Amino acid sequence: MDSKKKNHLRDEDNEEFNLINYIDKKFSDIEELITVQNKSILNIDEAAKFIGISKGYLYVLTSKGKIPHRKPLGKLIKFDRLELENWMRQNKTGSL
Repeated sequence: MDSKKKNHLRDEDNEEFNLINYIDKKFSDIEELITVQNKSILNIDEAAKFIGISKGYLYVLTSKGKIPHRKPLGKLIKFDRLELENWMRQNKTGSL
């Protein structure tokens, strides 16, 4: 087999591999969202994904008291999913 054919086959293998990894990542994201939807209390990672912001920005919001949260053991931050939904509905702008 000449080198052009080998390179072409390698490129096709890489494309398939990348597609499989992409699909796997999306499937994992969907699983995480379903899990979060079924939980009433969320940790920092779950809450950030649930409201669609970075974990770092969520820490900023909690430290400024801008978002409802709890620290039941004094350190770990927890969020009530329903409170987060209500928080996201606040400050409505424009008409829907």
